[in-house]
Amino acid sequence: MPRPMTPGAGRTALAPPPAAAPRRGSKLEIRAPGRGGNGPDSAYGAGGSLPRWAEAWTDTAAGRVLRVKTAPGFRDRLDLLRSRLVRRRERIRVAPGLYAVGAPGADTPVFVTANYKPSFDALRFALIHRDAWLLALDTKGVNVWCAAGKGSFGDEELLRRLRASRLDLVAPRSDLVLPQLGATGVSAWKVARATGRRTRVGPVRAADLGAWLDAGFVAAAEMRRVRFGLGERAVLIPREVAARAGLFALALLPALAFAWAAGFGAASGAGGAGPAALAARALSWWAAPAGGLLAGLVAFPLALPLIPFRRFSAKGALLGAAWAAAWLAATRLPPLESAAGALASTALSSWLALEFTGSSTFTSQDAVKRELRIALPLQIGGLTLALLALGARLVLALADAAGGAR
Repeated sequence: MPRPMTPGAGRTALAPPPAAAPRRGSKLEIRAPGRGGNGPDSAYGAGGSLPRWAEAWTDTAAGRVLRVKTAPGFRDRLDLLRSRLVRRRERIRVAPGLYAVGAPGADTPVFVTANYKPSFDALRFALIHRDAWLLALDTKGVNVWCAAGKGSFGDEELLRRLRASRLDLVAPRSDLVLPQLGATGVSAWKVARATGRRTRVGPVRAADLGAWLDAGFVAAAEMRRVRFGLGERAVLIPREVAARAGLFALALLPALAFAWAAGFGAASGAGGAGPAALAARALSWWAAPAGGLLAGLVAFPLALPLIPFRRFSAKGALLGAAWAAAWLAATRLPPLESAAGALASTALSSWLALEFTGSSTFTSQDAVKRELRIALPLQIGGLTLALLALGARLVLALADAAGGAR
């Protein structure tokens, strides 16, 4: 993890900025929307209505910036709920740029965050009764942790956003405070050297910012510890299930094909197979991939530390295979249908577990890349064999029907 750096060459050291303390008076004027402004002003429309989470405009040497509220409202809570339940949560974002909390001055710290609204909200709520600048990077609506891994929360974007907000005019003596979870994307020492500003690394959780500031920018050991316990894993499940909901419906297609193949011969003869029997056969097979999906989306996050193996793909495959074994024992379908169901369950669970590496704090980028090179071909191979089994079953059904017709 990057450590706080001292100022670059040619810049005298600064004492910890006093403006991090609870709000005091400021010479900055706050007034209703008007013309001009930088960054957020143009993004939200000059002279237009303020966003629900903003209080007013703050005039600075470089133009106007929005002053944000520090108490959550109904819409903020709704946005947080939506971020857990909708597929396109990256749309829940704010415009990148500079924002004000309270009445910040020329030496008030600048807290860097993502423009994903729940991340932005967590930061501003943690700074209640404080003065601060907030700098939201353009992470395309992705949170700090994931954006750092993807590269959108990085040195290049941070430096570009500093120039765009004209921070040298707004807050020339301010320190930069980076989130610890963005350490994989931003090198504090590079930013300090490029900007000549003291660069600090805040605590893992925004909720600890108040204690960190009051302690003079000193983090207790607990503030540096990244937790990924049952609660942190469980809170991700609703969003993952919502994002993959289409897969449950997609799995019905081969289920219906197997049911059709099973009833094709009987349907071509006297009486045929009834709709209830065909639906029961389809649901019997559908339980295999659906169980594999639930194993990867629900069981895997909950039981992650307890599952044997180091690789996430192997952990997921084990859960999928366990479900497949229970399914085989319960359904006792013909060989081709059984093989396809077991392969689909195992491959889907393994793939979803591998996808969870992007949410986990247990992995590294290099290790994930190595695992992808090994696991993805095996997962694709398993699903391909399942589809081949489906094709073979359909061919046999057609052959049987043709023989019966003669």
